[in-house]
Formats: sequence, structure tokens, C-alpha cells
Amino acid sequence: MSWNLAWDLAKDENIATEDIALAINPLPKRSKHQLHIHIGRLMDGMKSAINNDRIVPHDGHWHQVKLGNITYSAIFDDGPFTDPFTMVSKKVGEGNMACNGIIIAGSKSGFYVLHTGGTYTGGSNPCTYSVFVEGQLNYSCPP
Repeated sequence: MSWNLAWDLAKDENIATEDIALAINPLPKRSKHQLHIHIGRLMDGMKSAINNDRIVPHDGHWHQVKLGNITYSAIFDDGPFTDPFTMVSKKVGEGNMACNGIIIAGSKSGFYVLHTGGTYTGGSNPCTYSVFVEGQLNYSCPP
């Protein structure tokens, strides 16, 4: 499944763009050891934090953001929906992608890409750091 397809499926369910959130967990945190995209809504506290342009400036650059006890790199994009794999791999390197959890969150004027994770080392514990990012999604129906 592609990010674009998941985004379009969420929009087809009449979910407001600013309520859409997509996430993939890093390799060590995936269920069934398969890459898959989770579709939901961003938890309210995280949503209000990233929608503050003093926390994630709308300047096209990556910014370190501490949300709860997790530090993310976050960027706001006001252009057409872009493949977040490409955006994150340019920052962390292709070889480290498996260790990074990625969240996409919609807004009225664009979307946010957040990622957190470590470097790929291989072996039985392949990542120096990984976070269960799916936990930032809310799967309850909107009021």
C-alpha cells in the first residue's frame, strides 16, 4: 500500500484533512514483521502541539520537537502530498529507514511529516533506537 493510497482512502471516508494521520512503525516494532500503514487520527495533545507554528515552523526545514518523552524530527509541507519515504530518507539515509517510525498528519493548509528512530546496525537487534509511533494515533470515531 502506498502513502498516497492510504491518504486518499482516509479522505474518501470523509475525514477532514486536518484529522488524518498515517503511521508506520520501525522494523523492531512492527506486528507480523510486515511494513504496513496505520490510518487514524492524531492524538489530541500531539495534534495541538504540532499545529503550533512556533513548535514546527512552516519554513520547509526539519525541526527537533519533543512531544511527551519522544523526540521527533518534524517538517511542515504546504505543497501537494509528497511521499514521506523520500522526505525522510533524504534526511536519515536509505540504510537507516527501517529503524525510523514515520507519522504523517494533515492540517488545513498542508501536512506534517514526523519521524523518530536510530541507525541500522544489522544483527539480532538491528536498530540503535526505535519507537512504537502507531501509539500516537487515535482510532475512535470523531464526534
